[in-house]
Amino acid sequence: MSFDLLPAEILQKIFDYVPRAEQLQKTSISRRWNQLALRETYLILAYGEQVINERILRRTQRGYCCFSMEFSEAYEVLKPRLQICAEKFFLRKLILDGIQSYALVLFAQEYRQWLRSVVHLSVTVTNRVDSGNGEEHLDLPRLRVLSWTCNTEEGNKVLPKFSLNAPALEDVYVECAGDVEQTPLVLEHTTNLKSLGIFVPKMIPTMCPNGLLVLDCLRIYNAPSPFAWNLEQFLLPRLTVLELCGCTINSESLSALRQFPHLETLIIQTETLHLINLHAIANALPKLKQLRLFDVRWTHNPEVLNFPSLQILDVNDTTQNGDGWPLEINAPNLITLKGTALNLLGFELANPASVKCMLLHGLYLNYFQPRLFASVMILHIDVPCDGRHLMINECIHQFPNLTRLTLILHEKQSPVHLSGHLLAISFIHLRYLHLGNFDLDYNFLVGMGKCLKLRTLILQDGTLAVSPDDRPVYFSDQQFFYLQNVKIPAEVTSFPVFNPPTRMILSLPDGNVFSTFKWDEKNIKSAEDYVTFLLW
Repeated sequence: MSFDLLPAEILQKIFDYVPRAEQLQKTSISRRWNQLALRETYLILAYGEQVINERILRRTQRGYCCFSMEFSEAYEVLKPRLQICAEKFFLRKLILDGIQSYALVLFAQEYRQWLRSVVHLSVTVTNRVDSGNGEEHLDLPRLRVLSWTCNTEEGNKVLPKFSLNAPALEDVYVECAGDVEQTPLVLEHTTNLKSLGIFVPKMIPTMCPNGLLVLDCLRIYNAPSPFAWNLEQFLLPRLTVLELCGCTINSESLSALRQFPHLETLIIQTETLHLINLHAIANALPKLKQLRLFDVRWTHNPEVLNFPSLQILDVNDTTQNGDGWPLEINAPNLITLKGTALNLLGFELANPASVKCMLLHGLYLNYFQPRLFASVMILHIDVPCDGRHLMINECIHQFPNLTRLTLILHEKQSPVHLSGHLLAISFIHLRYLHLGNFDLDYNFLVGMGKCLKLRTLILQDGTLAVSPDDRPVYFSDQQFFYLQNVKIPAEVTSFPVFNPPTRMILSLPDGNVFSTFKWDEKNIKSAEDYVTFLLW
């Protein structure tokens, strides 16, 4: 039997016997052995009033392959425990939460060899005590994920500079105030860096002096000037995902998008007084596949908006500014629409038949063209119940070709019913049905039994009026049937459904509230799961 065929649990036991000095070398031999070190054991040295003393550390066995640390005490108090840990534990993930900047310098100087094995490093630096403006160099050959947060609110703005030699680094997040006098971090190697999140974009050239030639994803947070560096000299040639969260977006920012011709995903989430012109985005990014706008005010020009490559358009919680004329969009490859019904009714698609998935907040009712999106196969609706008569049937019958349907009610003030027979007759191709907070009855189950192609039925957070005298309903072809927090009459002790009995294990945790014993998330699709499903 091959050694690599052994279960992970047995390999882990064998790996624990390897001396700590040899573990770094052994894990570089095999990908399987390297994955064993991903198992994390969190050992909290000090957090609030919970402190692990030296006696407990000395009695702890050396069998930890990974070690994570989080502390908020003074560095001098923790030094004896740190020394024990450095002698006994193989460091995989390190969390330094609230460490003083001077203590971080001392820690880096004293434990250089211990840090060489770290793969995930998260540091939150405070600066209440002056640490000078020195520079510290660290070799981190296995580091892949880095989170570096500088808090200078309670001290001076001069931080020590750390220069990292981390050739395997893939994901970096740097948070610091814009008034910091120098860049606190320098990455010597960025040849494998795929994702970067940053609060002060003007630091990008000094933080990454060797460029970002392979960067795929850039996330910029709370920046008044999100592109505050020389874009023509410091290029991001392979950037495909750009997220602007809390940034100031104006005409200058939108014109800078032309520097990213290969951009495929643009996410803008910000409350800004400036209007975002959709034509400026379309003209700058011809390869854009996914556009998501949150909490923004947008405008457009009178001519047709052309998105030749767009596949996903998300205009959730946005406001149109202008004379109110509909925006005509030419997006022949558009697959998914997401937003409020009012937003979507403000669009006129040149080819609505391309849309296969809609994710709505509120009911979509189009009286002039009631089946404009008859090609939609996947529909997810979150319905706020504001006391008015809900036109559920009028909404969903505008989409006759549905294969997946999710209806979730929020803040329901009165019972809302839905006919199972009507669903079975209207949607003959329906394979997946998820209902949340509805009031259903025995006839609904009978109707679902006649829905021949239905494979997954999910009832969540509602009521189901059945009685002990109801004859069991036979679900011939259903593969998955889930209930969660569904209230039924107290006298009902068995659920009136046959097949599949092996998959539907019911329990009564709160008297007359039925739930399935296993709530399988793999088969329960959320709104974001729908988008991912279509992209694949």
